[in-house]
Amino acid sequence: MLLAKRCYAKDHIKSRNTLKLGTLFEYQATEIKEIADADEGTYVFSLNFRGTVAVERSWFQTLMQNTICLWGDEDGVEPVQFPGRTDAYFIHVNPRVIDGKTVELTDSTAVIKREALNSFIFCMAQVRTPEEAAEILPHYDSQWLMDRQRANLFAYGLGRLLLREIWRKRKKGEHVVPESLDLNKLDLSVQHGLVTYAPRALTFGDGCDLTLDRLKPLLWGMAFLKTPDYSPEKEYRFQYTLVYEGKIIEPLSKNLIITDVEALAALII
Repeated sequence: MLLAKRCYAKDHIKSRNTLKLGTLFEYQATEIKEIADADEGTYVFSLNFRGTVAVERSWFQTLMQNTICLWGDEDGVEPVQFPGRTDAYFIHVNPRVIDGKTVELTDSTAVIKREALNSFIFCMAQVRTPEEAAEILPHYDSQWLMDRQRANLFAYGLGRLLLREIWRKRKKGEHVVPESLDLNKLDLSVQHGLVTYAPRALTFGDGCDLTLDRLKPLLWGMAFLKTPDYSPEKEYRFQYTLVYEGKIIEPLSKNLIITDVEALAALII
């Protein structure tokens, strides 16, 4: 498999020796319609419980936002926690406690809205051939390719260059993170992988129970989740989350031009 980056010829990594990192929030606001996504980094799920469905107590507490508890809180069951912002509520709820671990919901509907904290991202496409890549975002007139097996080298190489660029900006009086932060304590969480394309409405029927294992990956990886209408992009995404003393720091800039990227250019085909 190949990873492809569509671009204009003038912006090719080997022509400019630069690479642009965007952010989740930039893609929400961009006017470039081919790449715009007003809901980038956010997702609203409608959870429809048809018939009677067993729900883990922690999930019920999540959907109720701890507003009520049907069994008392003596054993300290907590709602599921996610990074970023979460809002959840029932539009209609008909619950019945079964035991200490489970609640039955009958013909109920809930909504979960998730929003990821802002982070830097770099987007490519996973394809089989250069010709397949050329069909993605056809308004671009050029592309560069990399073997999929080099994705991890690319991911961490770009991460190191990102931290270097943040230091360079600081020395010029330009701040990617708040000026008060000690850059020696700034860390980077690096993730990369295929984007999941999932519908906004999920239906659970009789005998189809809502468990952590089924839903948690979708709600956790918001930066890697888009609606099915974006699936032709075949996106493979690199995400860079800034971390300071264990807390996520949202970047002050909507994008960043990484300079002197010869080491990354050496990885491409």
